[in-house]
Amino acid sequence: MTTQTLSPPELSTLRIEIDGEIGTLTLDRPDVFNAMSPEMIGEFTVAFGWLADRAPLRALIVTGTGRAFSAGGDVNWFREGVESDEHDLPSEVRRGAEVLHQAIVDLRRIPYPVIAAVNGAAAGAGFSLALACDIRIAADSAFFAPAYGRIGASPVCASAVSSRSSGCCTTEAGRASRVCWTRSSRSGWQTTRGRWRSATRGWMRTRRSTSR
Repeated sequence: MTTQTLSPPELSTLRIEIDGEIGTLTLDRPDVFNAMSPEMIGEFTVAFGWLADRAPLRALIVTGTGRAFSAGGDVNWFREGVESDEHDLPSEVRRGAEVLHQAIVDLRRIPYPVIAAVNGAAAGAGFSLALACDIRIAADSAFFAPAYGRIGASPVCASAVSSRSSGCCTTEAGRASRVCWTRSSRSGWQTTRGRWRSATRGWMRTRRSTSR
């Protein structure tokens, strides 16, 4: 295994940290509650591509810096597009959604368990990101808010992965879809960062025992 394979890509809005066989991907824009800018969306494809194809890991934790997992799309970017004649906002949003879709596809290709450690808000596209993970563990401060219905928008990735998700708001795909399409939000339950890591190691032990 080469040094290049072991070294994660250097990114501006995301951090990849490796601790033995466990990796942590952290959304790192705490000043805007880890809202997804075009730069972050583009870096998701780089990060998830590396994690799916090259990372020497057995499990991955996805979380956010500060008080939020992710507040979803960056409203400052939307506002700039509305106020400036230089931007074709509908086209840029469409391109951003296409890139995010590809990032979610790459996330789903990761061959080891991916755990969303949800701290604070997981709203809009942040909700979709949490759903795309295999397991969600939520802090007391966590809440899930699709938010799409409030602006008459279609859920970005959420409806496609909700039927494959468990442990977020419910284990029933029908109820998960209803949450996606309405204004419903759900709160989290108590956990700590140490329990996220313990849960990851427990999952790894289960995978090892069942694969023998």
